Amino acid sequence: MSDLISLKVDNFPFETTTNELTDLFSKYGEVKDCYLPKDHATGNSRGFGFVRFGSQDEADAAIKGCRRSSG
Repeated sequence: MSDLISLKVDNFPFETTTNELTDLFSKYGEVKDCYLPKDHATGNSRGFGFVRFGSQDEADAAIKGCRRSSG
């Protein structure tokens, strides 16, 4: 898994799950991994995460797709 392309994703609701984030980004390619760091004291999401794709093309499609969606 060392050749995966990792994208940092910010500013999503703290209630977002890894499954929801994976579903959201799977329209751009196969999500190989999704990680949402948790606050150690509360166990709640920290409001950012990482989505990993198997190719640069998929990661680029996600970046372009999110830019279109945000504005």
